[in-house]
Amino acid sequence: MRDATGHALVNKLLRIMRLTAILLLGACLQVAAKGTAQSITLSEKNAPIEKVLLSIEKQANVSFYYKVELLQKSAPVTISVKNASLKQVLDICFKDKPFTYEIIGNVIVIKPTARNAIIQIEPVQMQADTTPNIDVRGRVIFSHSEPVPGATISVKGTSIATYTNKNGEFLLKHIDPKARLLISSVGMETIEAPVNGRSQMVVIARQKLSDLDQVQIIAYGATSKRLNTGDVTTITSEEIARNPVANVLQVLQYRVPGMFIQQQTGVPGGRFNVEIRGQSTFGNQAPLYIIDGVSYPAGTPLPYVTTSNIEGGSAGLQGGNALNFIDPSQIESVEVLKDADATSVYGSRGAYGVVIITTKKGKAHAPMLSLNVNQSISVRGTTPKMLNTEEYLTLRREAIKNSNGVIGATDYDLNGTWPEDRYTNWSKEFTGLYSPRTYANASYSGGVGNTTFLIRANYNDEKTTQRDKGSYRNMGAGFDINSGSANKKLTVGLSGSFSSTINDMKPWEFALGGLNTLAPNAPSLFLPDGTLNWETGDNPAKGLQLIFDRVDNNMLGNLRVEYRPVKNLSLVNTVGYNLITTKELRAEPTTYFNPNSAVSPSNLSNSTLLNATVRTITVEPSANYSMQAGGRGDFSVQAGATFQDILQNSSSVKGINFISDAMLYNPTFTTQANILSAYSQNPEKYAGFFGIAKFDWAHKYVLRVTGRYDGSSKFGPGNQWGLFGSAAFFWIFSEEPWFKKALPFISFGKVRVSHGTSGGDKIGNYLYLDRYTSNSSTYQGRIGLDPTSLANPDLHWEHTKKSQVTLDLGFMQDRFLLTAAYYRDRTSDQLVNQPLSTVTGFQAFQVNSPALLQNTGFEGTLTSHNMKRRNFNWTTNVVLTIPRSKLVEYPGFNLFEVNNNYVLGKSINGIRLYKYAGVDPQTGNYNFYKEGVKGEFLPLLGPVQLDPNKDKTEFVDFNPRYYGSINNSFQYKNLTFGFMVAIVNRMGRNFMGQQTFLPGVANRNTVREALGRWQKPGDITDIPKPQSGINALLLQNNFFNSTGAYANATYARLSNVNIAYDFSGKFLMKARIKALRVLLQGQNLLTVSEYKDLDPENLGAGQAPTRTFSAGINLSL
Repeated sequence: MRDATGHALVNKLLRIMRLTAILLLGACLQVAAKGTAQSITLSEKNAPIEKVLLSIEKQANVSFYYKVELLQKSAPVTISVKNASLKQVLDICFKDKPFTYEIIGNVIVIKPTARNAIIQIEPVQMQADTTPNIDVRGRVIFSHSEPVPGATISVKGTSIATYTNKNGEFLLKHIDPKARLLISSVGMETIEAPVNGRSQMVVIARQKLSDLDQVQIIAYGATSKRLNTGDVTTITSEEIARNPVANVLQVLQYRVPGMFIQQQTGVPGGRFNVEIRGQSTFGNQAPLYIIDGVSYPAGTPLPYVTTSNIEGGSAGLQGGNALNFIDPSQIESVEVLKDADATSVYGSRGAYGVVIITTKKGKAHAPMLSLNVNQSISVRGTTPKMLNTEEYLTLRREAIKNSNGVIGATDYDLNGTWPEDRYTNWSKEFTGLYSPRTYANASYSGGVGNTTFLIRANYNDEKTTQRDKGSYRNMGAGFDINSGSANKKLTVGLSGSFSSTINDMKPWEFALGGLNTLAPNAPSLFLPDGTLNWETGDNPAKGLQLIFDRVDNNMLGNLRVEYRPVKNLSLVNTVGYNLITTKELRAEPTTYFNPNSAVSPSNLSNSTLLNATVRTITVEPSANYSMQAGGRGDFSVQAGATFQDILQNSSSVKGINFISDAMLYNPTFTTQANILSAYSQNPEKYAGFFGIAKFDWAHKYVLRVTGRYDGSSKFGPGNQWGLFGSAAFFWIFSEEPWFKKALPFISFGKVRVSHGTSGGDKIGNYLYLDRYTSNSSTYQGRIGLDPTSLANPDLHWEHTKKSQVTLDLGFMQDRFLLTAAYYRDRTSDQLVNQPLSTVTGFQAFQVNSPALLQNTGFEGTLTSHNMKRRNFNWTTNVVLTIPRSKLVEYPGFNLFEVNNNYVLGKSINGIRLYKYAGVDPQTGNYNFYKEGVKGEFLPLLGPVQLDPNKDKTEFVDFNPRYYGSINNSFQYKNLTFGFMVAIVNRMGRNFMGQQTFLPGVANRNTVREALGRWQKPGDITDIPKPQSGINALLLQNNFFNSTGAYANATYARLSNVNIAYDFSGKFLMKARIKALRVLLQGQNLLTVSEYKDLDPENLGAGQAPTRTFSAGINLSL
């Protein structure tokens, strides 16, 4: 069935891709054909020249600049041309006219043939007009005809000055015709321009090539880093392309200050933990993900078949992450929004941060076909170094001796049953050295004028390093079309994508589940005929017998319509649709169970088929109006709404006790009494209304205020709506004249502050109602109901207050850029599960707790352009985050009753522990502190016990104390090279602290660190003497709950290395190749840490993240 399902899905996907290509390619090629030349077709007879110029603007995508009085002298124009060039048309129109033209980029300046011509200031200079005290009118624009508003125009050596208006226009009266003008503005290079007696001027400004002018996508708009009032970090497509990864979260890791990402497993398709600025709630606090305006469920695991056996011991494989379905190469940028100003406009949805993903769009250029192919090898990550047979048996004998025991009949490793010269490296037995990954994508894009297009397709095939023949395959296709009317009043954008992910890898982590700790001389897990060997009663290799097939289909669609009915007013409506469907078959055949075990419901063959969908519809209408205020000021208001409808459906069928394993592919192929079915539907609705007001004075002082009125279906009547908002202000003090004179080496200085509120509703649906589920019992022939939760009609929003102050500095013409931010977030009215007495029949009750959580921290980034030469550039980027989190108060409750690990003033992401006192040099046993006294305090059997409430005096915080990265990028001619080193300081449970028994227990191997064990009185060591029997369990129990079980997991990791070479020259021209690049990349290559035997990122929670080596080629035609 697996092959049939896979082939059917592939064929279905190919048909969809063909149909998409046929429909889009025809339209795109038509646009492309028109875009290959700037051709104009006109037919006018005795028409006013203004009408003719308007037609030229529409067809040639240019703008005319002229004085109205100048064209009034023109006679009517008669012209008839077809597919003529722009120059040909202009020459005909301007023949025998009292004016001429000059083309400056996309701007055509019309100037009189006399001396007062309008010219570009650079580099042409006209003969000076000797007339004293003239009036000068002008316009300041960028090369792409965009006006420069708010620019300062001053007469050099005088106090005469003015500013450009919103259209970039200015007027200076009664100035010297020989004067020189100084023109400056935020984001442009200062220009000194001679008047030379001219009364009309057009100044072409140059934008500063600064990181401060990087475009940043924010809520319902875009801005630049220079003019942003909020805290936003942008990761560009160029940065993404340097990383050979399948999930964009691996690119964001370590690069975004305040964002901590942990990869849970190295197996393809696994989960990620993502936190933005710490844990501010007791529940789920995943950030909001937005892809092209569509809410996307990447913050929670997708539906999966639940089993009592948690996938070989790891939850990292269950459900995966929805961003696994998004091809990173198709992402244009990722913006991470953190502070109140950036997130409050999203209301409750953005309470825990927002991640905005923008995919690539078509651009107005000649049609281009791009092909990318990469082949990667993933090498097995960190693996514990275990004892060999000789070392293991030595510890076993010591353990029996130390426990006053003798070798017994069940000690197979010592009594001769298992050969003492047999050795098996179990890690290598079930984990290969490397696994391949093949990736390819293709895109075709282009456009002309107001219409652009892009179509794309991608394929990804990943294997696993585990002993498994399955793979994780993803195939997808997408398109993007944007078009605008000739008068630029109407713009329509339509994008869509479809991907299908097929996963037939065994849902089992062989790095867990006891496989690595098997005795090295234990018998093979397989018999000569390939079947499982059940000699020891259990077999960790049984995971290979699982039958597993999972298909996830992901459809994304977005329609954006913008209409500008009048000047300065725009109306926008965005409609988004996302549908993720899951079909998962998970079966345990008879070969999965020990045939010698007694028959019971827990060891019968079974099969479960799950069908689930997550559908999200988002509609967001908005209106934006802007106006000029006070000469140099701009005022804008924006209002809109969000309507979101989420529907989750899940149906499953489970069959038990099949007469043949061949029938497991259909769970209904068993008796009716052995079939269980389940169905659930979880609708969720959200509505919100927002408003934004912004005042900008000369790009120097900016105030932005936002408000949000949110409604959620998770709360009952009277509590569904909440009001949230924020205010932010910044001051670019480096634009003050006094500052420029006092500290000229500081090229940019900006201080910004923000404060706001947001709400949280991360709880289950309809908890304000009593909820029931059906049971298997019947009464009078009818199915009964069981209550699942008690109603709480008083549930309401969590409230988070966010405050931040930030300083941005640029030095030496922005060669060095520094950002330092301090934030404080406080969350109250926490939605928690309050424990209940068992006599109530329920374990917990959802309430709004009076608990107050606080997160504070420092975030810093430093960008340094160390060297900028004609053929060589070197740039360094440093990111640092120092977070702190604590429980400020929890009034009215005994914290021990709520959670034994909660401590006021400490993080809720931590644990209370006994204070470890090391290994006693005389006895070789663990010692601990109790009321300042050291002792063994053997559980159950000792005369004095450790009290889990009173004696857990220590606290270990699992939050990182600091984390960040250092990223270097070099470019020499066509060769680029870069590498990134990540640094994380945190605590984690060590290998010994993860074990249930002391070293020395039968058929339980340990790491080589145990060779440094205590052997005789006087030995100073941290490893106790080996023991077997009940003491090995009881003594280890105290250690497991002590500070000794934890270690400093600080690490430095060579996270990324990338090398690229861009070919150029006549060869490419002859071959009609626009661009050719070859790539060599590496990910997670080297880790330096004192944290032994386990990977310091996932701390042994699953297979360690792999080391990846990749080679690829990018080709554009």
